[in-house]
Amino acid sequence: METTGVEGNERLTGAVAAVLFAALAIEGVTIIALDQLMPWHVFIGALLIPPALVKVATTSYRMIRYYTGSVPYVKRGAPATYLRVLGPVVVLSTIGVLSSGIVLIAVGESARWARNLHQGAFIVFLFSTGVHVLGHLRETPRLAAADYRRAPAVTGAAIRRVVLIGSLLVGVAAGTVAVSYDGFWAHRQHHRDRGGDG
Repeated sequence: METTGVEGNERLTGAVAAVLFAALAIEGVTIIALDQLMPWHVFIGALLIPPALVKVATTSYRMIRYYTGSVPYVKRGAPATYLRVLGPVVVLSTIGVLSSGIVLIAVGESARWARNLHQGAFIVFLFSTGVHVLGHLRETPRLAAADYRRAPAVTGAAIRRVVLIGSLLVGVAAGTVAVSYDGFWAHRQHHRDRGGDG
């Protein structure tokens, strides 16, 4: 039934949100000592991309179904108004942070526009996502764990697990490639590790 589709969508969204929250917390720690933790910052940043895309997809799908009048989604209701208003801001700032981060991995801080965009998007992202997380704090742990504990079965649990784990594996691969990429940022890191020589 389509009502199980609503619940399944919420479970996948909650599971991905929990993973993103944990990864973002680690990413936040790297900012404290960015010069020393730059490889980790790059790795986690790249790892975030696939799960973030999954979350954008699940939340966009729910929004489309709701606004096109799908009865189960309409019955389930929409998030609070302030969360709906913040939704596009969260999505756009997420895209801005991740895409500008990719540019910085490739060409480094010489692309000043990318650095400025990265910093600006991060500030917007931090505020909007913080409010977003607080707005969903109560139900996220329950939804995230639902497919991994003795909860009422909802069709598609295996697929949701594959999507979640698959996005993480792709993220790990992306992070590994990003860290090993011999871009400007890597030369900058080597220069600092050697105490500024060469």
